[in-house]
Amino acid sequence: MVEKRIAGDWYDIKEACDNPARLDELFTLTEVEAESVVGELRLSVEESVVEYKRRCLNRAFAFVESLKYDARGFDEISTHVAALRVMIYVTLLQRQFAVGVLLPRKPRPEGKLEGSGAEYDVKEILADVRERIVKDSELQKNASVKNILMQVSIQQRELANMKSLAPNIPKEKQAAFYDNFRKSFESITAKIREHYAALLSQTDEQRRPEQPANPLLAHDLKPLGPLLLAQARQAAQLWSTFRYAKEEGYKTREILSGLPALKGGSLAAIERELRDYEAMAPGRGKELARAFGWELIRILSRRLPAAEETEPRI
Repeated sequence: MVEKRIAGDWYDIKEACDNPARLDELFTLTEVEAESVVGELRLSVEESVVEYKRRCLNRAFAFVESLKYDARGFDEISTHVAALRVMIYVTLLQRQFAVGVLLPRKPRPEGKLEGSGAEYDVKEILADVRERIVKDSELQKNASVKNILMQVSIQQRELANMKSLAPNIPKEKQAAFYDNFRKSFESITAKIREHYAALLSQTDEQRRPEQPANPLLAHDLKPLGPLLLAQARQAAQLWSTFRYAKEEGYKTREILSGLPALKGGSLAAIERELRDYEAMAPGRGKELARAFGWELIRILSRRLPAAEETEPRI
């Protein structure tokens, strides 16, 4: 029964929604999915995450309504199942920022960008570079950035090569084997730090005297928690029904027939989010929406290297 699928899916989601690690494990976004939603958020220039969620729902409901007249487009359901799953994850990630499970980024202290880059490890450097690219896509053309990313790619290949060869290395040769790779990694790390130092030098010259504060830090976001949870639940009902219809493969019109009734409430919850932002910051509601969007882009961008091409649990 579709009702049992809806209830079971929501139970799993609700159990994971306050735990970032469990939420990530439950949804397991692939690198392609993470890149896709980052791209959609960047294109949503006016209302950011609100615009993205509205667009996702409108596409799903347009698909349902199209089946009233022609069921030949049913094969598209897989696209909407995937899009709704990602939207639910993004909404709950946004909720984690609202309720304080995740913290919005604070403005970077002015002194942190000074120095040679030698005090930072590769993960810190890579995270900072990605954050800069999120804020300024033109930075991808910067020679220092290109060199950093190239060296990181070389490091990843070397690491994969080491793991592949290690099981077949005789015990008496293992010390020399690992020493060679250690020297290679040290050389790569030194190059990454060298290019990062050059990037810091360029940035220091161009940097504004003061960085604007993150607007999310100026407001109590906790009242948004119930609304974002309700949005996730509404999207999950739509998503679970789509999944059930896809798996059953018959009586699909009957299974999907009640979904148009959900459209008004689901979209109303999205519009209420904008109104709540405006109530928090009169005249700056869209600015808060965009700030949420940038936080989501930052988190998703940092997770891209760790994304694995595995089947999601749900």
